[in-house]
Amino acid sequence: MAAQRMKIANYILAIIKSNRTAMYSWGFSKPTALLNNLGLRFMVNGFKHSGFVEVMYHRGKDLFYVLLLNENRREISRIEDVAFDCLVDTIDRAVAKTEDFLEKIRMN
Repeated sequence: MAAQRMKIANYILAIIKSNRTAMYSWGFSKPTALLNNLGLRFMVNGFKHSGFVEVMYHRGKDLFYVLLLNENRREISRIEDVAFDCLVDTIDRAVAKTEDFLEKIRMN
């Protein structure tokens, strides 16, 4: 049962790890598989969003949706219909990317 629950979570994690630079810029931590094989939850500490991110897979559409949650796990924002090849960029824009992103990186 636990292996089945991890299947989608591991798939999402593999997609995110394909761009470790972006992943680390989010302050990515504490990845956790969601119950019922729905997806993956993790914490971030980005320039635009700090809190939780949940990525869930919609089997019927073969697309993902991304939820930005506050520290109490209440939904702040939802991004729907994200293709696998756009997932990292979508999370990056929601969590970290700002117009002055490169300047902020140089300052830290």
